[in-house]
Amino acid sequence: MNIIARAALYLYDGSQTAPIFPDKVGKPGDEAAAYLSTVADKLQDAGLIKYKWFFKLYAGISHADRKIGIGTYELNTEMDYRALILGMHNSSGNLTAETVTVTIPEGYTVMQTIRLLAEKGVNTEENLLEAAKTANYDYSFIDNSSEDVTRLEGYLFPDTYEFYKNHNAKSALGKLIDAFADHFDEDAYADSKAKAMGYSVKDVVTIASLIEKETDGTDQANIASVIYNRLQNKGETVGLLQIDAALLYGLPDHTGALTNEDKAVDTPYNLYIHKGLPPTPIANPGSAALEESNGPVSIKLTVSGPLVYGSPFELVVETRPAETQYLGVVLGTKGEAKGFVTLVFSDKIRTLLKMIPLPKRMSATPDQTTDFNLYSYIKQLIDGNDVEVLLRVADEVASVMDALQFYIPTIKDVSTGLRLALEMIRKYLPAGSMSRIYVDEQPSDAGSYIAGAIALESGDLNTAGVAFFKIKPKTEGVRVYWAQEAPAAMTVEEARSFNAAAVVESDGQVVENGKVTYSYKKKSSFFGGTTISGFPTEPGTYTQTAKAAGNYSSEKITRTIVIN
Repeated sequence: MNIIARAALYLYDGSQTAPIFPDKVGKPGDEAAAYLSTVADKLQDAGLIKYKWFFKLYAGISHADRKIGIGTYELNTEMDYRALILGMHNSSGNLTAETVTVTIPEGYTVMQTIRLLAEKGVNTEENLLEAAKTANYDYSFIDNSSEDVTRLEGYLFPDTYEFYKNHNAKSALGKLIDAFADHFDEDAYADSKAKAMGYSVKDVVTIASLIEKETDGTDQANIASVIYNRLQNKGETVGLLQIDAALLYGLPDHTGALTNEDKAVDTPYNLYIHKGLPPTPIANPGSAALEESNGPVSIKLTVSGPLVYGSPFELVVETRPAETQYLGVVLGTKGEAKGFVTLVFSDKIRTLLKMIPLPKRMSATPDQTTDFNLYSYIKQLIDGNDVEVLLRVADEVASVMDALQFYIPTIKDVSTGLRLALEMIRKYLPAGSMSRIYVDEQPSDAGSYIAGAIALESGDLNTAGVAFFKIKPKTEGVRVYWAQEAPAAMTVEEARSFNAAAVVESDGQVVENGKVTYSYKKKSSFFGGTTISGFPTEPGTYTQTAKAAGNYSSEKITRTIVIN
């Protein structure tokens, strides 16, 4: 087959589309080699391959010159060479590489994960194993100097993923590692009690893996307490964890029940004879186990509910012991949530603050009939203000509390907790964000949040728990439509006064000030189109695209704009 025509080949790489123009080439012989070289050049320029020479070698062996056609394709950096070639072998330009969905169970080891990925056709077990041993991953918790598969143990986060068939092996494992990094916040770890107790990230993940393998998920908090108690214990167990799951990890060929003889086998994972933690994690833990391992003491936060904009959810703070009092902070870090802050008091502390009366002259409405109290005073100073106001009034609030501690000693703990909460706000609040501060208010905007709680007992002020959650944009019942229909054609003057906006509608009601994202492309017979910024006001034919954004998400709509 000879390829004579000159046509555009588009490669999709992340968020950008880049044109490729293969030179006039033919096959066989030198022309076929020139063809593959041109394709390799453009793939490398688009960042889809790293080694051009290796692609050409593979493509030559697999006779890719007979398979790659001219057309428009969507390709992804996560495809390996075979998948790239498959994605370009149809001359109609509409073939995409096949995908597969894989669910990695919590508690799977690295080898179990690799075998599952191979069974699903993500890549071969050999390639995945090689990547697990030798591929470099840009995370401090991965030991890139090691060539042992156990260097990834604990860091392949269990979840449901979508892969291309013949997915690049390094990239496939990288997806799982990226997910781990998203669920294990190193900044939060830096402020955790586990860190203060001298436990490294690897230690915390190892403890989480032990928790994962030793429980069915119903008593992880108790298992975590047992592990930390034994690690610190100088009496009965003398630092011996005595965990069967670790012993079995060191005996991969073992079958049947464990015996006393098994417990005497000298492997680094035999925690019946070796004190402390095993040399590596023994499995890949889920979120719950990670949370328990990173916060070994008394506070745990969970979020339940649909977590969709406009739908209520519940932030639950569990403490050990149960009567532990706390001050919580919820921070919005991304999306529409960015800049939202609310302080959350435990029920007992909230009641206590309400029981402390203050002169009505301190109230914004001194003629009110109800009593004015410290809780009302705090809300009056904070609610609806920006973070800078909060930081300014915080010292004032803390000073009031400090003055009252001589009469109500418990207030000292609240005052100290408030200062610790402010430190967390300063640490995690996005720089330069417009913030609004509230007391005991539930967030609702779509975006990413950090929730933290700090114990207020005088002897345990370092005790804290952190949770990360997201509120998704509302999609059900959401649509966008054009505020004004475009005529078949318009003049330049008409275009400059044309209402190009789209309207967001939710459940049949127009959303006031609804956010919409727009994109514009000028059509071209030769290049296929050029992206422009803003609504066009020059002669030409354009495609306008709109999609709901912010707290709402919708299918995109498009239309053609003709300006004469």
